This record gives sequence, structure tokens and C-alpha cells, in this order.
Amino acid sequence: MRVSNVLVAAIVSLAGCVGSVAESDQGTALDLEEGRRAVVSGTDLTIEVAAVRNLTAQGCLGGPIGCPDSVEIVVARGQESQRVVLQLPRTSGGITQGVNRVRLFGYTITLVGIEASRARFMLQASAR
Repeated sequence: MRVSNVLVAAIVSLAGCVGSVAESDQGTALDLEEGRRAVVSGTDLTIEVAAVRNLTAQGCLGGPIGCPDSVEIVVARGQESQRVVLQLPRTSGGITQGVNRVRLFGYTITLVGIEASRARFMLQASAR
């Protein structure tokens, strides 16, 4: 059964999320501020944005290799948790290597953008 976007946003906001959630056929879009956590409705996952490293916004001129914009997240399911760092891909090599995505607990989490201290993700159930 599909949960409406309004209900999903309400459930996530109750979990202390400062951000937004939207569902589509491509998965669940999640927008979280650094230091915030969201319980993702319809899954058994909690995602916390531990740190946002937005070097480009701080004026770094080192190019795609010298300014790796990244987000450190903690993904938890029950008592298990994993801490990972995702980078925004700035080259075709980064895209090929998948520096912006991770597969954890049966889901693929993809970093799709960073703005100031906010990170945008797409969450999809992984193919088995």
C-alpha cells in the first residue's frame, strides 16, 4: 500500500527532521539538514546527516579532485548502523565509481545534491 506524500512528510517531521520527503516511482527523495535525522516511512531505516562538507560553496578552487563535496551519513536499522561518506561526482569517473551511492540494508541511497548544509538523497529498494 502506498502512503501519501503528506503523511510521509508528517511522519518524518515528527522524527525531528528539518527537511522534506517526497515519494515517486523512482523512490523516496529526502532533504536533510546537517545534524538532523529522519525515520523514513515505509522502511525500517533511520538516516542521520552527521556532516556536510561543501567546499565548493566555501570558495574552494581546487577543481573536481581538490574540492570533494561530501556528506557523512549514519544509516541505522534496528540496533545495526553503518557510517558512510558519499561524494558528489564531479567527473565521469566519479559517476562510474559510484562515489555518490551506497547499498545498505536492502536499499540504495544516492546523494543527489548539496546546498549550504543540506543534503538531498534518493532512496530506492535495491534489486535482489
